[in-house]
Amino acid sequence: MKHDHVVNTPGSSRTLEHIHDDERAAIAQDQKVQAPEPKVLFHLAWCKNCRICVDFCPTHALEMDARDYPYLAYPDKCTECGMCEVRCPDFVITVSNSKLKF
Repeated sequence: MKHDHVVNTPGSSRTLEHIHDDERAAIAQDQKVQAPEPKVLFHLAWCKNCRICVDFCPTHALEMDARDYPYLAYPDKCTECGMCEVRCPDFVITVSNSKLKF
């Protein structure tokens, strides 16, 4: 059985549950949490499955999927060095914050 606790403030009979919901909503509104931007983007329509990006990744963060396309298998290993982007002969890869400067 659920028990609602009534907050006794002048002119209010709101339950603690409602107050907690309001606080959560206010916190969420203040923080406006957004999903992080992907580190590595792949335009797979241009990919010819050569594996160069996977082979040149110094941290081994990339792998080939079941359809033989590259993907970022280990995002925590990716240092955004940009080697995959530079080595890709078909311009399939874009590293969002590449440390390589041209």
